[in-house]
Amino acid sequence: MFGLEIPLDHQSTHSLLYPFNEEHIVLENSISPLALGNLSGPSLFEHRIFTRPNQGPLVSLAMRILRSYPFMMLQKTALPPFISPLQSNWAETGVGPPQQSLLTCMGLVQLFKSRTDSNKNLVWRLIKLEQENIFSKHAAFDKWELLAAFQSLLVYCLLRLQEQPLGNDGFEAALLTTVNHVFNALASLAGGIRKMKLPDDPSVTWMDWVYNESRRRTVLIFQILNILIEISTEASSYPTCGFVLVPLANNASLWNADNTEEWRTEFVLCNKERKIHGLSQTGVLTKLQLADECVRLSKLSSLEWEEWRAEVGEIGTLVMIVGALL
Repeated sequence: MFGLEIPLDHQSTHSLLYPFNEEHIVLENSISPLALGNLSGPSLFEHRIFTRPNQGPLVSLAMRILRSYPFMMLQKTALPPFISPLQSNWAETGVGPPQQSLLTCMGLVQLFKSRTDSNKNLVWRLIKLEQENIFSKHAAFDKWELLAAFQSLLVYCLLRLQEQPLGNDGFEAALLTTVNHVFNALASLAGGIRKMKLPDDPSVTWMDWVYNESRRRTVLIFQILNILIEISTEASSYPTCGFVLVPLANNASLWNADNTEEWRTEFVLCNKERKIHGLSQTGVLTKLQLADECVRLSKLSSLEWEEWRAEVGEIGTLVMIVGALL
């Protein structure tokens, strides 16, 4: 293991630890997002080229995992790793913040799963209508509605990996343009959590954490997609400071907490460590530990990779595959 201390000013430290605040983050060494009016052309959703012999099977495995996520929405026992159990419960019961975009998405995924040759064009037209609906209404959404819309758009991108819709010219460009608009609206409206403290009402804190972790994980999947296929958007652009993916997902024990008390117990332990993880441009899993006036970077060993995967759950497997591709 190696350790490296990097002095950072307040703005740089804040960018690393709280990547969703209202300030703009400088993108460095990244695949730049396409301008909103330029999302067009035959290259959208095309697979990127990997030339090393061992990369082909890894790319195929990563794509299979990603293509499975939409269908996981239809199972109560195994949700995709960017939709929290709390959100799923709200959608199912109608109690809690509105999740209409996710409810509509679940219905469209069910239609997509059962599609036939005779009706699959109709299914894609319905998906396009929902994309247009999100585009036209998202400016009036609150932060939870924006999150649900953002997650639904990711699901539609993942469905696009299954097959190319016929007779829907311009769908890919419209879909990614809508992703850009919703992502920017999220950043503008919701900002970020500047101080992770427990207020007097712990239930609010749990909801805030679920909200921000859901955004983090959704952006993470967009970024992974952009490594594998041409899907350059503002949501999928690579972050700064030599990292391809940062911050990575938090512990599964926090993500899957059944109630406020269970979550708070885990959160207090994790919050004391003041750390996040990132994947470098060379595929190295790195711990970023916040110390006084600096961030200490530590490369994780193979054993620590496995321990981290055990902590974060299934989404860690996808990150490990991407690391092997870099």
